Amino acid sequence: MKNIWLIRHAKSSWNLPEMHDSLRPLNERGYRDAHEMSLRLKKTGISPDLIVSSFAIRAYTTAVIFARHVGYNTEKIRLTDELYETSPQRYFNLITSLPESVNNVFVFGHNPSISLTTGLLSDTEPFDMPTCCIAHLKFKVTRWDQCDTTTGKLEMLDYPKNGVDH
Repeated sequence: MKNIWLIRHAKSSWNLPEMHDSLRPLNERGYRDAHEMSLRLKKTGISPDLIVSSFAIRAYTTAVIFARHVGYNTEKIRLTDELYETSPQRYFNLITSLPESVNNVFVFGHNPSISLTTGLLSDTEPFDMPTCCIAHLKFKVTRWDQCDTTTGKLEMLDYPKNGVDH
């Protein structure tokens, strides 16, 4: 069994519009949501074998907050440019090339690709993941290269405004 948690980065700041997109930090709501959502995930008892994140500051910061709450060594977060300004195909390539020793992986990325990837790899219709949304996909396979559009099942979908009034 292989499990992937596709997590869209938390809300970012637009205070400096001239700043390069990849350098934008989280805003106050983003920090709050990242802590809240990572604590919700921690309650499930899941512990990732690997965390992979886009190199963009907002995605990496979200990944670090989650890692700290679930007890994952932040120095082991794998940063990649494969998840920034990309396509679902590149997400899929990353997923299907994960080490076989990894059974549970958190992937932090961006819209629209992370939403499209979630829809393509699960048994759901495509939808727009809000910021800091978590989609847990379960694959009844033994190797990552066996994952495809017919093997994933959406086990859980959670996001900051899901039952919480901001």
